[in-house]
Amino acid sequence: MASITIQQIELYKLFIPLKDPFVISLGPIYNAENVLVVIRTNEGITGFGECSPFMSINGESADTGMVVGQYFAKLLKGKNALDIAAHIEAMDKTIYGNSSIKSAFDMALYDIASQHAGVPLYEYLGGNTNKTIITDYTVSIGEPQKMAQDAVKIKEEGYPAIKIKLGKDG
Repeated sequence: MASITIQQIELYKLFIPLKDPFVISLGPIYNAENVLVVIRTNEGITGFGECSPFMSINGESADTGMVVGQYFAKLLKGKNALDIAAHIEAMDKTIYGNSSIKSAFDMALYDIASQHAGVPLYEYLGGNTNKTIITDYTVSIGEPQKMAQDAVKIKEEGYPAIKIKLGKDG
């Protein structure tokens, strides 16, 4: 296995205001608080990963991600960026759970590996350029008339699947 040394790991807490509140059964969400992981190597390759922790869903927050991410940064600095399986195992042994921040490190490491291989990440992971990935557009909880209008607009924009949130009012 080739060796690319992890020289620097930076963590950034991102605060992203939403244009409109996104309402789920747990209540309205007005912004996203994410963590960006930037891993730099001795070969000048930079990998990026990002996570969107949500306390009410997975018990994690951007703040916990920043703290745990600092532990992971110390753990991985100086190591071979291409030994991804070993890094995932080491992170799992270091702390239970915290899947959001672990996923951001995972993404950044795979970003580095695919760049090193000279191929796009989807191709590195075995993806086929002829496949289309279908995703949905989610309509947040609101007044039924507004939700219906949003669903029609989303359909007109060409989304093949629409998810409608139901539950208590936001």
